[in-house]
Amino acid sequence: MTGMINRRFHLLPQAEKRQGGMSEVRKAVNVLSPEGAYAAVKLLKRRDDEESTRIFLDRETASLRALAHPNIVRMLDSGWDERLEQYFIVLEWVDRSLKDEMSGVGRWTGRPTSPGSGGRWHLHSPTLTSSGWSTGTSSPETSS
Repeated sequence: MTGMINRRFHLLPQAEKRQGGMSEVRKAVNVLSPEGAYAAVKLLKRRDDEESTRIFLDRETASLRALAHPNIVRMLDSGWDERLEQYFIVLEWVDRSLKDEMSGVGRWTGRPTSPGSGGRWHLHSPTLTSSGWSTGTSSPETSS
């Protein structure tokens, strides 16, 4: 599948597709961006129950609009593509998926950015394992 989404995002035909339960994510180029920035186009899978897909889209886009944090990708666009006859959500592109990060070391590697960070996280220092917090790191509940 190639083409344009909303006359703004050119789907890259050679790019890997990332599959999920409700959608397929494709790499695209934002043709309106001066630097030609990449974007992630999330194409919602067509289902027999169109109403549940629309509710899913509405809830996800409302949540994404409400979020503003440097560690959360921004939503760039969303809607219905007439040519593909699919709902879509466009997000900033991230080179690696969470699945890639987790499979590389077998554990999530997030930790608060600093004491008192109020729950902000980054993915570099291995501090949280599947069995709990590793030695020397406080949990968000004990951070001041």
